[in-house]
Amino acid sequence: MNMIHKMIIESLGLEDHYDSHMNSLAYSIRFSNYYKDTLDDGINLALPSHKDPNYISIICPHNVEGLEVEAENGEWLQSKPMKNSFTVLVGEAFKAWSNGRLYAPTHRVKLKSETEKRYAVVFSTIPNITNDIISAPKELIDEQHLLLFKPFKYYDYVKFRFSDEGERVDDALKAYCGV
Repeated sequence: MNMIHKMIIESLGLEDHYDSHMNSLAYSIRFSNYYKDTLDDGINLALPSHKDPNYISIICPHNVEGLEVEAENGEWLQSKPMKNSFTVLVGEAFKAWSNGRLYAPTHRVKLKSETEKRYAVVFSTIPNITNDIISAPKELIDEQHLLLFKPFKYYDYVKFRFSDEGERVDDALKAYCGV
């Protein structure tokens, strides 16, 4: 997980921010059991389309298909897991921190059939509760890359994101802190 953060930060030319960024992280792990959503519209949806609010999600799908990622043109692309592989998704916190240079994809989980069981292990990085201000480094803001998101407290954003108001908007991050 740390290596992925390092690769991203280096790709943005922000090596000087690595230590402070890594010191601001907390880690989460969850075991997900997917089953047919009762509100499914006939496509065996187990997890509706959404974006992750965190920095990064690393999904260990155990060779089970079902994760789909929405392309910019609206087409749903199936993730094809390989043996001993992981799927890495960027979340909204990293999108805001990178001033929009990183893309947080919309994704969903589908089952092959109504009775299929699907399990996955999901590792995530989130801001530490005592250091949860998300703010783009000044090096990523210039005349060609205007500030896209005002600095915000991550856990306040998560409360908004999962509120009735946050669920009603198309882009919760933009609605919450967009410039």
